[in-house]
Amino acid sequence: MNTRQQGVTRRLSFSFRQKILLLPGLAAVALLLTLVLTVSLGRKNESRLRTIRDGYYPSVQLSRTLQEELSHLSTPHRRATRTSWKVPTACAG
Repeated sequence: MNTRQQGVTRRLSFSFRQKILLLPGLAAVALLLTLVLTVSLGRKNESRLRTIRDGYYPSVQLSRTLQEELSHLSTPHRRATRTSWKVPTACAG
């Protein structure tokens, strides 16, 4: 090994105490990263749910109401067109 490689190796070599303390430190960093990610995704999810509740859900409810009203209005029209388009039996033959 040349002197440069030996210097790098010395910088990267940790004492036993440092190695033992490194594990809880890495665990704490991972825990904080998980916490930040969870909070961030929770806020994004809350925003999406608010959009669904305030935007899409009322539209779906209105659509259902309008479909029901249309079906109630179209039933008499269908009956009327069926009776008005019947061909008299005397003219059919």
